[in-house]
Amino acid sequence: FNIVNAHTGSSYGLPELLISHDNEAYKESAIFTNFDYRFTDKYDLQIGGRYSRNKITDGALSGGLLSDADTTSDRMVGHDATFSFSPRYKFSENTTGYIRIASGYRAGGINPTFVTGEPHTYGSDSLVSYELGFKGDFLDHHLNIDNSLYYIDWSRIQLEQYDRVYGDTYYVNGSGAKSEGYETNINWIPATNWQVHLGGSYSYAVLTQDLPGYSAGNTAYGKAGSQLPFAPKTSANMALTRRFILGPGYTATVGGDVTYIGRRLMGFEQYEALPRMRLPGYTSLGLNAGIQGPDWSVTLYMKNLTDRRGFLNENRRNIETAGTDSTFSALLIQPRTVGIT
Repeated sequence: FNIVNAHTGSSYGLPELLISHDNEAYKESAIFTNFDYRFTDKYDLQIGGRYSRNKITDGALSGGLLSDADTTSDRMVGHDATFSFSPRYKFSENTTGYIRIASGYRAGGINPTFVTGEPHTYGSDSLVSYELGFKGDFLDHHLNIDNSLYYIDWSRIQLEQYDRVYGDTYYVNGSGAKSEGYETNINWIPATNWQVHLGGSYSYAVLTQDLPGYSAGNTAYGKAGSQLPFAPKTSANMALTRRFILGPGYTATVGGDVTYIGRRLMGFEQYEALPRMRLPGYTSLGLNAGIQGPDWSVTLYMKNLTDRRGFLNENRRNIETAGTDSTFSALLIQPRTVGIT
């Protein structure tokens, strides 16, 4: 990046502001196995395991007024083992209860950062998930229910960070975190040619240990009990569809849907004094109508009927210095859209 004449493109001959070049490669190899064993017609067990090795290499060149002159060749190698354990019990032909305990991980990586003080690399994180669930068909298959309670124990959780001055995005490792909650999905056929879908979740996702803060080189600050980024406590969705028989091989459908996403918090800040950004909850409505023939279909749809401005992401920079105006950028949900397929 350099200072140039906007009309001619020629350089003024001043020192370059930033030189940045990255060349990253990721390779992973793994071995895994799964076993199913049926003890009786009602009880079976699933067990699985996986061992993986991943390697990330990155050659980076940086320099200029905004960055220290540096030529680096970062390399990270990770070894991760995961497992799954899931006993299931059939209460009847159409109802099943299960317990599932499983682990997982995300590989670490290399930050293509040019800002002095930001970490060049971040490590893998891992979790163990505990789930208790129940699935069943009722009322002669007119009602389907899928419910689960879960608890997720997270270690060295990867967190996205945003530098307020230069607008740089990078990742760091936090400490411990957890996510616990309830999920449900219900599909119901209350009458001939009617179908209803209901879904919802409640999630309590928080840090279980303090983040060390910028002074420890982590660049993320947060206290135990703080809500995790982008994790709404509540969310729900509902859809209703009506089907019409037009003739042999021809049907029409009319439907609507509503989606609710609760309030969320953005990423952890670099200092205790900086408040975290808040994303308000939003509700989005949709409509659709269509006709299906033996070998064709036409569907007219409208998304975000009320043209709601739902926030998916938001950034704010330049607020550390007193008297400095804040600048905002936001990523919104799709505005009102009418289309045909």
